[in-house]
Amino acid sequence: MTSKSPTASARGLTRDDLSAAAVVLGDGLAEMPVYEWVLGEHVDDRTARSGLARVLLRPLIAAGHVVGVDGEPGLLGLLVWYPTAVDATSPGTGAGVHPDDLEFLTSHPEVARRLLEFWNRPALPSPEPGAVSMPLAAVIPEARSSGVIRALVRTVEDFCIVNGTRFYVWTGLERLRDLYVNGWGVTEFATVEFDEQTTLYGLTSERPPPVSST
Repeated sequence: MTSKSPTASARGLTRDDLSAAAVVLGDGLAEMPVYEWVLGEHVDDRTARSGLARVLLRPLIAAGHVVGVDGEPGLLGLLVWYPTAVDATSPGTGAGVHPDDLEFLTSHPEVARRLLEFWNRPALPSPEPGAVSMPLAAVIPEARSSGVIRALVRTVEDFCIVNGTRFYVWTGLERLRDLYVNGWGVTEFATVEFDEQTTLYGLTSERPPPVSST
């Protein structure tokens, strides 16, 4: 049986990691209510999910805002994070988009329309100026109980401890809200109604967060 044990810590992902990262995040998008909505009729199409993940990840990896954890047989999980003072907004669907991403968006016009609609909505609230946002994370199913997410979040915790700030995350899944509240010691600071079916829950750590025990 192939081991899925992660390495000791997360590392910054580079352009060379984009293909692998797009597969990991693409599979994760199908479990995120907001991106289920963006994908629409393509939610069960793994190629479309990976294509959307590339659109999301390419500028963030280039800006140094994505970390990942390696193991066997490869990338086990990733996390997007950045202080809210950093301009890490995703590009629009026009000039400046990589040709491969533009081709994907052009060939999936409804996905492009919904993605642009999502990007044009008011930004989700932050618990305080300078807090660290964690807008996207994904871990392959086989590695979800092996400490990968903790290794990813440790990067953010270390930054917050050094800088005396807090981190926050939004989720559209009640089970994840409850898991984070009970397992990470975060608290709910806001809710937003995304649509008639989806409530988004904003969760924040202490300032700074305590040092992880795992």
